[in-house]
Amino acid sequence: MKPTIITIIAAILLLSFFYYIADTGLRRYHQHSYHRWQAVLSDTTYYDCLFIGSSRTHDHLNPRIFDSILHTNAYNAGIDGANLLEFATIWEAYLENHRPPKYLLLNMESTCFANHTRFLNPLQYYPFLQNKTLRRALAQHNNPLIAFFPYAPFLALTTYNDRTRTEVVKGWAGQNDLENSWEYKGYRGIDNDTMSDNFPPEIPIDLNNIDESAQYLRQIANQCRQNNTQLILVYHPTFEDYFRQHIAQNEQVLDTIYSIVRQYQLPYLRHDSLQQFQKRQYFSDRIHFNQTGANLYSRYLAHSLQPIFQSK
Repeated sequence: MKPTIITIIAAILLLSFFYYIADTGLRRYHQHSYHRWQAVLSDTTYYDCLFIGSSRTHDHLNPRIFDSILHTNAYNAGIDGANLLEFATIWEAYLENHRPPKYLLLNMESTCFANHTRFLNPLQYYPFLQNKTLRRALAQHNNPLIAFFPYAPFLALTTYNDRTRTEVVKGWAGQNDLENSWEYKGYRGIDNDTMSDNFPPEIPIDLNNIDESAQYLRQIANQCRQNNTQLILVYHPTFEDYFRQHIAQNEQVLDTIYSIVRQYQLPYLRHDSLQQFQKRQYFSDRIHFNQTGANLYSRYLAHSLQPIFQSK
């Protein structure tokens, strides 16, 4: 019995050592991700305006510009590849440690209703599993073992793949995810590459899951109402109305969004077809601005929000 116990303890210590090495490398590599989720999920700093959405929020909305025009203290919590499930989780997890903001700016378009029911990149959240809301959601939707990660962190090694292991090595080699870019209050500054002729892949929208996604939007709206937070929905520009052209169910999804807009009397700023942004030199691909486009759009959106902010 005693040798078995010693073997188990030795194995746990060895796995814990390997996890420490791996986790340190990942934190060094994912500097931007670590800094922003620490601010959103762990810290208690008050922000009166929070941005939540997909990569089109993460890459498009520069808090420095919003703060200068609207006199806010804004933070960008956009999530690459996320849908409404993840939006709702991050919003509730944010409220676990922060006072509710005055304004929640939510990216809202067809892709937000995408039919995946799992978090696309749960590993970015592993350092912040002390947040009960986040831990519960990840365990429910991705892997039940995640509920035990705060108590046995080495279990996270079971979820690593080849990409993760490569990033561990890159982190220890001094590389990080901010190479050739910069960060400010959750925002990731990107380069000024102009888009090529390559289209991003079409994004499937499963009509069977639209109602389920709509419930997440209603959940966010109800929490905003309870916390006296002004919820504002925004549809960012795309090049040549990309989503309408390439997502067959685009209009059905928009009908669902508008039904919720009417139910909760929400502002919905539709900027998807703004002619002044239909220039190739503003985009890195057909759905993401480059730095020039992001700065121009941040200014445009901030000025568009002034009447709403002044009325609250």
